[in-house]
Order: sequence, then structure tokens, then C-alpha cells
Amino acid sequence: IDPIDGTFSFIHGVPLFTTLIGLEANVEQGEGRMVAGVIHAPALGEMVYARIDGGAWHLTPGGERARARVTRTASLADATVATTALDYWDENNRAVWSRIASTARHTRGWPDAYAAMLIATGRCDALIEPSLSCWDIAPFGPILAEAGGRSTDWSGRETAHTPAVVASNGAVHDELLSLING
Repeated sequence: IDPIDGTFSFIHGVPLFTTLIGLEANVEQGEGRMVAGVIHAPALGEMVYARIDGGAWHLTPGGERARARVTRTASLADATVATTALDYWDENNRAVWSRIASTARHTRGWPDAYAAMLIATGRCDALIEPSLSCWDIAPFGPILAEAGGRSTDWSGRETAHTPAVVASNGAVHDELLSLING
């Protein structure tokens, strides 16, 4: 649980902060599997949630419940990719961001959980972050998987226990991983 993800946004009255919940199963055998997640943007009146094999759902600001689905964008050349402020990128990782930014059609600086919500609801194609905590990304895996996308570490492994995450519509995921590791 992350009660206020985007504390800076919250403190400064920017409505892009979120509340995050992720449920991990089979933890007693070591690293478990994330099986459910919620991203709630209370100031926007918007929420996306999912459980594995239960679909991903979007509660709109108008109160409607709709199936959450990622975009069909198939190439980074046509994609919008989000990240946080470049302050979080060390010098080595800035080269990674530079490769992605020069390949993607658009790049945007949106908070990580808000960007994951945008991906799950078809309003952004991908997110790349170099330095997060497990509570920051816990809901991403189940939500994006059920919406048709992916969330992995930079080596392509599905886990919430990593500081470096790639979340996407699935179609551009391998291209992102190639640029990260290339």
C-alpha cells in the first residue's frame, strides 16, 4: 500500500497523486506473484483496478465503469513514453533515456502511477522508470496484464521487487527492453 504516491504533487496541489494497492500471493515461498492491484487518483475522480483472470476496469470521473484496455501502438516511433523527472536518472541511465527519447514519437513527464493508469486505459503507450520502490509499482503487473499490457524489470522479468521498471501496452515492450539493454 502506498497511501500517497506523488507526495510532491499532493503537497503542491497538483491532482496527479494516487493511492496504490497491490496484493501479492504465495509470499511464504519467497517472492510471490502480484495478483491484484488498484491505482486511484482521488483528485481526478478516476481509478483503475484488476485481479488476475478478472479483467482490468476503469472507473471514469463520471462514475462509469468500463473495461480498461491498452493501445495497439506497435512501434516506439509512434508511441508516447512517460518517465519521471530526469533528476531520478543517474548519468549511466540517462543514456538509456536518451536512446528511448530519440526513438519514441513523444515523451512526457508524468508521475509513474498516473502514467500506468494512462497506459491501462489507452492514453499512453509506455513508462520507464529507473528508481522506484516495490510499493510504487505493486499494482502495475496485474492491472497492465489484464488490460493487455506488460510490466517488468529492465531485464524483462515480471516482478514488483525491482527499482527499475518498464510498463507498456505490450506491443512496444521488447523494443523498449532492447533500447535499455543495447
